[in-house]
Amino acid sequence: MKQLINITFKAFIRIARLIKLNTFSRKKISLIRDFFKNNFEKSLKSNSKGVILLDTFSAPEWVIANSYLTNILAEETQSTIKTFGKFSRLESPFNEVIFNSFNVAGHINTTLKNKKLIAEKNTIVLNLRKNIQTKSKLFDLKVNNIWIGIDIYETYLKRGVNATINFEDEFLWEIVDEAIELLLFWSDYINNNNNIYGVALGHDCYIQTNILAKISYTHNIPVYLVFSKGMQKVDAPFFLKTRFENYKKHFNLLPIQEKSKGIAWSKNRLEKRLSGDVGVDIPYSKISAFKEPDRSKKVMRSTNKIKILIAVHDFYDNPHCYDSMLFTDFYVWLEFLVSIANQTDYDWYIKTHPDTSQHTLDTLNDGLINNSRIELIPKETSFQQLAKEGLDFALTCYGSIGHELPLLGIKVINAAPSNPHMSYNFNYHAKSVDGYKNTLLNLPSLVINVDINEIYEFYYMHYYYTNLDDFIYDSHSQMLADLSENSRLSLDAYIYFIKNLSKEKNEEIQRKIKDFIKSGKRNYFNNGPQDFN
Repeated sequence: MKQLINITFKAFIRIARLIKLNTFSRKKISLIRDFFKNNFEKSLKSNSKGVILLDTFSAPEWVIANSYLTNILAEETQSTIKTFGKFSRLESPFNEVIFNSFNVAGHINTTLKNKKLIAEKNTIVLNLRKNIQTKSKLFDLKVNNIWIGIDIYETYLKRGVNATINFEDEFLWEIVDEAIELLLFWSDYINNNNNIYGVALGHDCYIQTNILAKISYTHNIPVYLVFSKGMQKVDAPFFLKTRFENYKKHFNLLPIQEKSKGIAWSKNRLEKRLSGDVGVDIPYSKISAFKEPDRSKKVMRSTNKIKILIAVHDFYDNPHCYDSMLFTDFYVWLEFLVSIANQTDYDWYIKTHPDTSQHTLDTLNDGLINNSRIELIPKETSFQQLAKEGLDFALTCYGSIGHELPLLGIKVINAAPSNPHMSYNFNYHAKSVDGYKNTLLNLPSLVINVDINEIYEFYYMHYYYTNLDDFIYDSHSQMLADLSENSRLSLDAYIYFIKNLSKEKNEEIQRKIKDFIKSGKRNYFNNGPQDFN
């Protein structure tokens, strides 16, 4: 009876939330629901043999792309689509209607119910509390041969409160507890269900998704990362690294005419970006870092010393997106640079991006660089101005300044061996902490031979060749221009897609995804399905 009351109450809450929607929103929901139902009606199966697991990530661009993927997979494998998570997607009335309308037929609650597994989880967590006392030990943590430490680490940072690990913070141990629960849950679930034919995720990071991904890899279950500008079938962590380390090789394999057009396109785009145009191939950027210099005052000191700038990353957002860096997080990286700065006679500066988060600014102003040789300069300072004032070197882990600043005559040093520029030599790529330290202490002897054409090669591969502007939309860039940031995260994004979708485009999307799945390849780029290694 108690369970029945709980179900009834939940249903009542959902109905109440739906009633609160205004008439206009209900019309939008109705249009979206009808589109998905009509578009994927043929995918319904009454004799399903397997399961397709779907993340509850709710960004409309992602949901639209994955409605196609999961239904095509479900049809071809005679499977049922199910979402998963500790909390049900049904808590959102919007998502309840939308997900159900494209044949999501159930939800897997990842909370452990098995008493034996709960006891095992508690024992593991207790032992970890006793034995994990350093950041590197936490980062490197493996449980049952699955590397979950990095995912715990980054999930903790993602909260945006602490810029580095604080072992006294109880929230950290709550994340550890949840990570172990997810590890045991999915290991048990997959070991007892041999009918999982695909996993569709929004991210291959953080405990909520990446633990499932890593366990899926060990069972040869296909993991798909499908979004509005491309498709990937992932079979190992840090899949992007394989792409980056082969950019140069694959550019050299392109036809001469495509190479020529690619170089010209890149040159034009980079000229726009470096002249101060906002958001050129970086749509999340709202303020340019390359505006005209302020000639009324100098930012750097007038000395003959080497001038070096630390270009700060956001402390909280997925620092190890491309593989392990030399440091466990960006805060630890800066602590290291403070110690190096105090051993040198260089002029040291530090700057954030113009539209960096307030959290990152607060962290820098909270004593990290106090009593050091490093001077914080205004975030709005243009790289054009720093170049004119004689900046010699810029330090980053893997930022876009790697292909921007060499065009201004500034040498860039990366603190992450795996980075988007790794197959080229227009940056210096540090391979170890000791090597990084030695390089920084001996900058006068560092030589970086910059080939401008290689920068253009990289730019074409990174921003054009591997990104499909016309995969889901006729033009993704046009969609970004037509919709505000808020609209892109609302029901308006679905309406925009539906109203601009032709019959031909709808068929094209389905054909591309079917071809990709059938090919067995791991990427879909401008030239179709490809393995990029």
